[in-house]
Amino acid sequence: MSQIPTRLAALDLGTNSFHLVVAEAGESGALRTITREKEMLRLGDVVAATGRIGAASEVALEAIRRLTEIARAQGVDEVAACATAAIREAEDGSDFVEAVFAETGVEVQVISGEREAQLIFQALQASIDFDGRRALGIDIGGGSVEFAVGGQSKLDWVGSVRLGVGRLTATHVSSDPVKPKERRELEGLIRSTLAPVVEEAGAHGYDFGIGSSGTLLSFARIAQARVQGDESQGDGAASLTGYRLAADTVRDLCKMLVKSDAERRSRIPGLEPKRADLMPAAAVLVGVVLDELALEEIVFTEWGLREGIILRQLAHPVFSSGDPSRIRARAIRDLGVRHHFDELHGRQTARLSGALFAELHDDLGLSADDRELLELAAMIHDVGNTIARKGHHRHGAYIVRHSELAGFEPEQRALLAALVRFHRSGEPRDGIPEYDALTEGQKGRLRPLLALLRIADGLDSSRHGNVLGLDVRVDTDEILIRTVSTSGDPGLDLWGGRRKSELLSKLTGRRIVIVGPDEASRETHE
Repeated sequence: MSQIPTRLAALDLGTNSFHLVVAEAGESGALRTITREKEMLRLGDVVAATGRIGAASEVALEAIRRLTEIARAQGVDEVAACATAAIREAEDGSDFVEAVFAETGVEVQVISGEREAQLIFQALQASIDFDGRRALGIDIGGGSVEFAVGGQSKLDWVGSVRLGVGRLTATHVSSDPVKPKERRELEGLIRSTLAPVVEEAGAHGYDFGIGSSGTLLSFARIAQARVQGDESQGDGAASLTGYRLAADTVRDLCKMLVKSDAERRSRIPGLEPKRADLMPAAAVLVGVVLDELALEEIVFTEWGLREGIILRQLAHPVFSSGDPSRIRARAIRDLGVRHHFDELHGRQTARLSGALFAELHDDLGLSADDRELLELAAMIHDVGNTIARKGHHRHGAYIVRHSELAGFEPEQRALLAALVRFHRSGEPRDGIPEYDALTEGQKGRLRPLLALLRIADGLDSSRHGNVLGLDVRVDTDEILIRTVSTSGDPGLDLWGGRRKSELLSKLTGRRIVIVGPDEASRETHE
């Protein structure tokens, strides 16, 4: 089996924008983004007007040169590049591809809409937990819209239609705001063009929609900005991968955008100014797509064609898993490895957390689904040590909040960060960002999960993995935790577990007794 390359680069030469991503494949197989760059050239506008790239090739070539230099500066020898609708349809597209190779040494593969949809859906499968359901992937580009239907590990159907927002804006939008007659004509065109897609996708069946591409992510960013304000903007903005919006919420945004003129759109928080003139056509298109395909919810992902290109480059079995829990586990281990975590301690804490959870989750009102997140948090609870031992719980929470973690939805990431933030001690409370980010339901589950995590962490205070097993007995006024076997002197570990048992005692109203295998079972440690 060939070795997984360390760093790879993908260049997506799209109709609206050229995108570069440089990513690193970690030991566990998880992808970590090193660099993202974008040049919004609107090449499709030129092709739509003239049928050729023409003089715009100089600007496009300069953008590719710059992006290629960035990739090579990151230690990447080969850049995999794919071109989509604008270059595919331009009369001089082949000449442009030859010029790119001559100028930069980058070989551009011009791909069909169907191949584009396949690569995009592979990225969706790797970044979103389908939760056992079937998904309809939707990627709205400047020149075309790609669709795909499948499950977590299987692709059943792909389709592509020439309904990109750049194309529609150039050919069917002449008023600002869009006049009712123009809007109705555009809706009619979109419905008739979509009819075969609606039939084919419906025949294969799907349960929810996944949206990718800059156009659809614009809706998510606008919605996020309405909720989070300035915190949703800039480099510290939370990832939109896994972000969910009800279809009715998206429809409301569509209505607002269609009614807005250019000046008002330029002031909408969350909307990239260079996309403002494309959003009326985008709003009409998205509204019709939601209605015709009967979608009730869209889950968003920042992964798309460029990540699909990288996954194709890897062509490695670790990326073909359809098990979302494996995707999340790989992402967590890779995060830990990048930050030089103590993996033996992380695994021991995760194992002990799981053992405690198995015996106590009913008493604490937790569901079986909570166990996975508890064990993942246990794996990396000390990851903040990479910055400094002092305050490592705060550093670790920051790392979790701002790292790319494939397979995690925003709510899962928020709870993971909170578990890392409060794993040492202290009372979670309002005013602390990691606590404020939680839903009310998550706030109710946080303390029970922390109670287990803290004891498990304490039971490996020696960092030697001495405690090999636990026997837990729950009585009316007492919880007895006995270490049934050890590989060394567990004295420090027993002390650590007892010292961190206060929260569990408080939540259950019982004494917590932690003893070694040879200690008297009624010895009380509160």
